[in-house]
This record gives sequence, C-alpha cells and structure tokens, in this order.
Amino acid sequence: MFGTAEEDLLFYAPRGIMIWGDTVTETLSMGELAVRAVSQSDRETYRPVTLLLEGPPKAGKTAMAVEIARRANFPFVKIVTSHNMIGYTETAKCAAMKKVFDDAAKSRYSVVIVDNIEGLIEYNPVGPRFSNYTVQAIKDLVSRPLPTQRKMLVLATTSSREALEEQSLTQAFSWHIHVSMMSEPKHIAAALEEDQRLSAQEIQQIEAMLTAKLSQPGARLCVGIKHLIDLIDLVSKVIVIPLFSSSLCSYVSLQPPLPPTGLFALSCLDGTGISRGCLSFETGG
Repeated sequence: MFGTAEEDLLFYAPRGIMIWGDTVTETLSMGELAVRAVSQSDRETYRPVTLLLEGPPKAGKTAMAVEIARRANFPFVKIVTSHNMIGYTETAKCAAMKKVFDDAAKSRYSVVIVDNIEGLIEYNPVGPRFSNYTVQAIKDLVSRPLPTQRKMLVLATTSSREALEEQSLTQAFSWHIHVSMMSEPKHIAAALEEDQRLSAQEIQQIEAMLTAKLSQPGARLCVGIKHLIDLIDLVSKVIVIPLFSSSLCSYVSLQPPLPPTGLFALSCLDGTGISRGCLSFETGG
C-alpha cells in the first residue's frame, strides 16, 4: 500500500492480536467505530479523528493500534515512535513528526500511530521533566485542520496517562480507550491456546496452578499480554515444555511486595535458580 511500511507494522505487531478476552474484542470494536467515523462520515471532517490507547506497560497497546490501522485498510499508515528518534534534538524530532503528518495529509485516507507519547516528550517523573516543545508540537499536529477532502485517523499510545494529563495532552484526543491487563486464569488459557505452542493438557495445568494461587486472600492476577508472550518465548527455548507445565508450581515462589504498588512476583526459575520470567499478582490493600 502507498505510504505504508509493512515491515514497520510487522515489527511492532509480529503476531497480530490475541483475542484472550472480551476487553480485547471491545477495544477493537471501538477502534472500528473510530475508523468508520473517518471513512464513512457523510460530513467533511476538518480535523483528524483522534484516539488514545492508554494502559500499563506490556498490555499490548502498540499491537492494538497497529491492528486497528491494519483493519482500516487505508492507503497511508505510518508510525511515529521514540524508538526511531534516539539521539534526535527537540527540533529534529518535531521536524520528523511534522513530515509524517504532512505526508499523511496528502493521502485521501490516512492513519498515523503516535506510539509511546511519554517517550517522545522525554517525560521524567522526577521533577517532573519533559520537552514542552515536543508536547506543543504533538498538540498542534493532532489537531491542525486537514486539507479539503482529506481524512485522517490518529492513534496514540501511552503507559503514563498521568503524565499526559499534567501537560493537558489527553485533551487533544477525542476518544480514550483503556487497554487492560489479563486478570483471570481463563485469559491466560485463551492466550496460550491462540499461541499454539502448548498442548491443551499443559494449558489446563497452568490454568489450574493460577487458580490455586488466586485462592489466596486478596490475590489478584495482573499480567500483560506481551509479558506472557515473552515468558513463553523464553521457557520454550530453555526449558522442556512438558516439564515446565507439569512442575510449574515448584518453579513459582512468592517474593516480598514491591511498595507502593503491592505486587508479588511469581518467578519461573530453572534448576540453577536463574529467573526465567515472572508473572505479577497485585494484592488487595
């Protein structure tokens, strides 16, 4: 497709989307509504339709934005991300972002993904510190008027909604969607079934282990889809899967809580005691 870097899209969402629960379906449905607001509107839209995907790290926000962009099937799709601007000055960063939006505005229909906004504005909670120049550039770019007969969808992601609220950046987006973590054993099981690297029996064993852990008073499951995929990628290479599945309980240990979030880490350990990954349970306080 013109203006679409397919390799970039594959890089940020190589496996596509796993439908592990209703929240994923609902998020994609909201994305489809935003796409229709752009493509099927019988009124001329003078500014981009803007949608902010916010949620914890590893929740799969970028992959969700990429999937919404793919389903839109617009001729122009580009990603603006801090990962591609390492070492850029404020001026160079803003110029690069402006070029993407300028190019998008030349297409009849376009999608621009502004990924990891807090990274783009160089937000640091100590202070706090951030690039006001970049903040203002993002505000202007996502809200500036479009040329006649041009329509644009802007999808943005952030793991720090509070940082954006401090700079009034959330007000630049008309739609806000919270991308949730997996919170029930059935969510883990559904994701593993789509992943297809574990057998049905192994998945049942993992689900039973998680259910037992959640029987503890105040325990709550809180796992990002990217975290789960990373863990399965790792253990499928370094541990025999049947052994990992059947003996998972012996590989799990509760660590002291990490204040102030109150998280207990369940670490998957190999025989040498080396941590191979962890699942986080948030306890009630």
